[in-house]
Amino acid sequence: MAEDELENTPETFQRLINETNEWKDKYLRIAAETENTRKRIDRDKQTAVKFANESFARDLLDTLDSFEKALSVEMDKSVREGITLIYQNLQTALYKNGVNECPLGTFDPAFHEAVSSVSGGFPNKIVEVLRKGYMFGDRLLRPASVVISK
Repeated sequence: MAEDELENTPETFQRLINETNEWKDKYLRIAAETENTRKRIDRDKQTAVKFANESFARDLLDTLDSFEKALSVEMDKSVREGITLIYQNLQTALYKNGVNECPLGTFDPAFHEAVSSVSGGFPNKIVEVLRKGYMFGDRLLRPASVVISK
């Protein structure tokens, strides 16, 4: 019997219903898999963009440190104003793009790197910041190098 010639029997009707259900199930699975793949690709793309920005922000931290060091020395007032303006603009640009300083206070190994300790004071209290630490959103870009009390 040719495919376009179907018997009009309950068995044929049930077979066609079963085939239709199988095709429907396959379609729904493929549609769900396609949607999941699309979502995963979107997530991966967002993550890639974020990591690219994170790497760029990390690269700028040394420049930010250099401006801080430059501002710590004596210089002509107009030069200081220019360097301060550039430093503030760089800080603002980093802040707008999700870069913030690590929190300070009590030593936290998740944010700080203790490079030295001194006696006295409250234990694990940050006494001095040798190099600022920075976060990119909720990720650590660079830990703060600190001196803590014992």
